[in-house]
Amino acid sequence: MPFSRDSTTDDNEPSEQEGNAPDHPPTSNALRSNQAQANLLCHRGWYLTQAGQYEQAIASFEQALELQPDCYYAALYKVVSLAMSGQFLKYCTRSNTRAKLAKDWLIILNFLKYRLFFLIGFIGVLAYGKGTWIESIKDALPIALSVGIIVLIAVDLWKNRSRIHFIWQTYFGCGILTYLRAIGIIVVTLQLYTFADHHALPFMRWGWADAVFGQPGNIIFQPFNLVEAYPEWGSHSLANSADIIRHSVALIHVAVSPSPALLEHTFLGTIATGLNSNTLKILTVVFVIAFWLLLLLGIPFWAMLEERIFRKGANTWRKIGIRSVQFGMVHLLVGIPLLGGFVLIVPGFLFACRYKYVRDRHWHKTKDSIRAEEMGVLASTADHASYNAILVTLLVGTLLLFPG
Repeated sequence: MPFSRDSTTDDNEPSEQEGNAPDHPPTSNALRSNQAQANLLCHRGWYLTQAGQYEQAIASFEQALELQPDCYYAALYKVVSLAMSGQFLKYCTRSNTRAKLAKDWLIILNFLKYRLFFLIGFIGVLAYGKGTWIESIKDALPIALSVGIIVLIAVDLWKNRSRIHFIWQTYFGCGILTYLRAIGIIVVTLQLYTFADHHALPFMRWGWADAVFGQPGNIIFQPFNLVEAYPEWGSHSLANSADIIRHSVALIHVAVSPSPALLEHTFLGTIATGLNSNTLKILTVVFVIAFWLLLLLGIPFWAMLEERIFRKGANTWRKIGIRSVQFGMVHLLVGIPLLGGFVLIVPGFLFACRYKYVRDRHWHKTKDSIRAEEMGVLASTADHASYNAILVTLLVGTLLLFPG
């Protein structure tokens, strides 16, 4: 049936109904509508990703990108979903999806470019820069980062305050075998790391934390590193007892005067130098134990998150292998050396084995795949949380028993 045409329209002029694009840009209302729909699709896709429904999630993100081609979150979450579902390499090799994936990466990099330039520049300045300001930043940064980590952990615990029972369930509802498995995984991991470190090339021992703190390591343990880095609190002098506060206000000190004597006349400096060695030692022990307790409270929630990302839905050995590699490599983001990322593939694989065993057992009993995956995640979360809790406790015990 032919479309009706306005009498004032030239017969030789193509109509919009016949498939040609309109000769006027979309209105602001239309753009806002597309953006709102794209945001809704992003939210839907992310919930589907968390539920393990990756195919539908990827489709939602692609629809969002059609409505808003420069939508950073849709591109990022699509790449994450592809990685979590084990389809990333498949998308890279297929000609019909490779171009779309390349465009997604361009969107992500375009959004992050200034942030990446700033981060790389900042690390470069700290690594190779010299001068009073640079040294002061290096001194103050570990303290600022330690405070930030403690605040973030406290905020995360506050958000999960209604789920405190989950902490108890994870640590005390799992049985002794969970802790025996965790200890076994720790022994295997430490032995493997010792062997690999002995034979590794020098560059494999490098992590980005080297450039910032002078040594690689997980930045979440920075408060512990701070205690180790400053005077040996088992035998420090009164003069050295003020060093932590001195470095924490180093930036202010440099901005006001280059004279080292200035800080000694400040209020904080007076308090620090007024502390005797026993008092400061007690405060340090209290700080270490308090941070240890914070970590123990947060570990079950973080372990659950990692298990949902890296284990849930990995029901074949191929997917388990891919997810285990991803699990190890993603830890490079927190500053551990390259060697550590490869070693962590092993505990990631062992956690996945626990997930698969429990998941398969429940699936054969109930034929309910969703419930079976949830039970598998709970089981691997218990192993993962116990593993982390034991490692942190060993670290704290070493720090307290062998100070300095």
